[in-house]
Amino acid sequence: MQGIAINQREIDQTGGIVYQAAEEANDLGEPLNFSIRHYEDPHINLGRGLEELSDVPSDLQFRRPGGGGYVEHDQTFCYGVAIPKEYPKEGLESGRSELGQQLEELIGDNSSLSPFYDHSDGDIYEIDNGLQILGVGAADISEEFGNATVVRACMYPEVPSSGLYQHGIADQNIQPVDDLKSVRQRLEEGFTEKEVSEFVSEENMSRSEILQDESGFRPAEPCFSKAD
Repeated sequence: MQGIAINQREIDQTGGIVYQAAEEANDLGEPLNFSIRHYEDPHINLGRGLEELSDVPSDLQFRRPGGGGYVEHDQTFCYGVAIPKEYPKEGLESGRSELGQQLEELIGDNSSLSPFYDHSDGDIYEIDNGLQILGVGAADISEEFGNATVVRACMYPEVPSSGLYQHGIADQNIQPVDDLKSVRQRLEEGFTEKEVSEFVSEENMSRSEILQDESGFRPAEPCFSKAD
């Protein structure tokens, strides 16, 4: 299994990165580990149905397809795996479960947290207080756009008190990511550095934008889409 670390400079590059990872995994014929280092401007990630914040410019507010509260994105680290559909354990649910269980073990072995992976919603929580540690998102990429399942989980350097959500209860705090620094270091071992310009082709960016515009759905961006 190969690993690539991508430096992302703009928010809209996420779609192209995910599709390119799917294609590269297909070319390899095996899962591709990848990480995204986000260098985009700090912005707010809104849960579905939340009102935009009045003290934050509208163009710096983005909306997740799922629920939860307000989360600040600033130098986010995202870890992912692209799994080609021909792989024996193909499929969205199995891919998300595999990454969720891998992260659960890494967090337990490399931090002071006591994690459990919830198969019902695909996220990882702290056993002692039910607070969410990580959200794990998955997307099935069609044959036209790479023919792979892409699973991702994001870690935030700083998370405001609004956080994501407690297990089964809305608007609770997310666990501080300071506890995940050693986990992140483990995940980055063995990765080959690539600038985003080398990894995300202009053609692939255009294809991802066309698909998202035509479908009204953003399968390449489980973390967020533009706020209305």
